[in-house]
Amino acid sequence: ILMDLTSRVSKKVIGFIEVDLKLIDGSTLPVLMKSKALGTEVMDGLRFMASNLNVQLSDTLFEHREYLEYAHCEAKEIEVYSALSDLKCSFIPAFYGSTIDEKREIHLFFMERLDASKMTLFNSENHPDAWTLEAKLKVINAIHSIHRLFSSEEMKKRVSAVQIFDPLKGIELYRQFTQLNGKDYEGRDLENEFQYMEAVLRDWNPSKKANFTLVHTDFNPRNVALRSDGNPCIYDWELATLNIPQRDVFEFLAFTFEADFSMEELRTILRQHYDMMLEINDSSYSFSDYIDDFIVSGDEFLLTRVNFYLAGSTLVHYPFIVRVLKNAVRMITSIKTW
Repeated sequence: ILMDLTSRVSKKVIGFIEVDLKLIDGSTLPVLMKSKALGTEVMDGLRFMASNLNVQLSDTLFEHREYLEYAHCEAKEIEVYSALSDLKCSFIPAFYGSTIDEKREIHLFFMERLDASKMTLFNSENHPDAWTLEAKLKVINAIHSIHRLFSSEEMKKRVSAVQIFDPLKGIELYRQFTQLNGKDYEGRDLENEFQYMEAVLRDWNPSKKANFTLVHTDFNPRNVALRSDGNPCIYDWELATLNIPQRDVFEFLAFTFEADFSMEELRTILRQHYDMMLEINDSSYSFSDYIDDFIVSGDEFLLTRVNFYLAGSTLVHYPFIVRVLKNAVRMITSIKTW
């Protein structure tokens, strides 16, 4: 989505290029080369999207550009892949290296070209019915293993381009997005959802209790696959931030739950993830603390990411976005009654 927006405002070669490498043993290695846009170019693409809604929104987006997770995305993704590859993480595509030329604004990296025929779940953002409880838990276990790896200060230094995300610094931007999206989606049976988002914005002062770690921040079935052997594969790390792990889990569930998802299944998943979280938090971190953080992460996901999807869907229709919005609000409001 970001590359599509950026390609509308840049003449550079941006995006994916399929390459077949002939190896000295005579075999062929299918490689995917990714040419990264600069964070500033991504912002130009986002401003193009915003300008189609409202000129003032485009200006506000520019004013808050350094506070958003899109900043410096060209450096973050390469750093994360390099670190995870060095650590022999088995839950990412094979990483073959990168080449960077800051002067020429070149940021290329080379990775495994995933083969859809060797996946059981791939590009499944519009097929939540395909995600069983077992599959969801496998993915949450996989991302937790990465969260655990980067929970120490020493490990965070390995991805120095990845910074703490503070949504409060962009609150005026999210307020404008919410107001404009509410008007654009009138008559779509989303009044309850937008009322909830507006209520959050009125007195939003999120407090997070869990330890921060490397978080994907775009963690959904557009960027998560299951290989034929059942192992998850997680890719597209360009929006990574330092945040609490619930941010990834909340987004993943909002995408993989069907509209009539079971509250009992949600409880089961959150209980199991809480047990994992005790590996990176001290014993004083209670399940109540965990739930508070999950709600904070949900509010953050709604305001900072769903708003962008809603706006973007006015240009390129995203079939998943209404379901994801409804799921997110239902999760939060239901959990508050537990």
